[in-house]
Amino acid sequence: MGSQRVTIFRLGDELAVSANGAQTVRLKPEVRDVFFTPGSPRMNIAFQRDASGRITGYVNHRDERDLVFTKA
Repeated sequence: MGSQRVTIFRLGDELAVSANGAQTVRLKPEVRDVFFTPGSPRMNIAFQRDASGRITGYVNHRDERDLVFTKA
């Protein structure tokens, strides 16, 4: 599998994600640091933080598979 560039950013009062420049998808909060995509009930992302609270990456939970992304 090749590398993938994922950009997560603020879009107004919400978060949004775009992978490899594809269409932007809005994320909705589930609980602190966990977001989901409306219409995709089997997928969410959970941000990971270091000891000081800075985001270091996230885990994309999809069905029964987890993909780990680290902040570049």
